[in-house]
Amino acid sequence: MFRSGDWKTLVWRLGFFGMSLVCVAVASADPVMTDPTRPPVVLLGSLTRASGEVSLRLDSVLISPFRRVAVINGTRVHVGDEIGGATVASIDEGSVSLIAEGKTRLLKKSALPDVKQ
Repeated sequence: MFRSGDWKTLVWRLGFFGMSLVCVAVASADPVMTDPTRPPVVLLGSLTRASGEVSLRLDSVLISPFRRVAVINGTRVHVGDEIGGATVASIDEGSVSLIAEGKTRLLKKSALPDVKQ
């Protein structure tokens, strides 16, 4: 019925299947899997200045024919979204215009300093 090589193959396949089930069980035990290579997200509450104003930092801007997206303090925003008590009015190349309490604020993408070795 089975040759000796067939038993070894069957044992290996069952072992592999069992380990696969263990991996799935371990992965599903953590409902929120995080990417260990992703930079830490800073909470907006920790960026509040003494004046009560939230410090906002423009991380990046993506402009395509189909959409405009900015990343502010690690959060993706579109025109019309709110962040830190301000509404995103416009997203341009290298800058984002915000409106808060009737005042317009312009966030600019800061250039990285040159690193000399």
